[in-house]
Amino acid sequence: MSSYARGRLDAWLLGSPEWRSLRDALLVTGVLFLLQQVLWPVQWAVGEAISWRVDDAVRERVVAASFDPVGIAALEDQETLDELAQIVNCAGSGSRPARPAQA
Repeated sequence: MSSYARGRLDAWLLGSPEWRSLRDALLVTGVLFLLQQVLWPVQWAVGEAISWRVDDAVRERVVAASFDPVGIAALEDQETLDELAQIVNCAGSGSRPARPAQA
């Protein structure tokens, strides 16, 4: 095949609508992939910041709930135990406060 024919064939192939469609799809895919790679650290950092704020808020609620009542009578109150259990479960620790023994 002569270089002239080869050049005309390449020009026809690279100028075809199918080629442009494939090229555009590959370019869009590449740009989206790079965007995903760049945004992942940002997404992780924002997720960590939100997680820290939620943890701090839950910790403050636990401290407030544990220091608010005077004496140990509140620890025998079922409503207080339920509230503390809800706070602990929201924090994701999976542990539950002990239930008072039934006499």
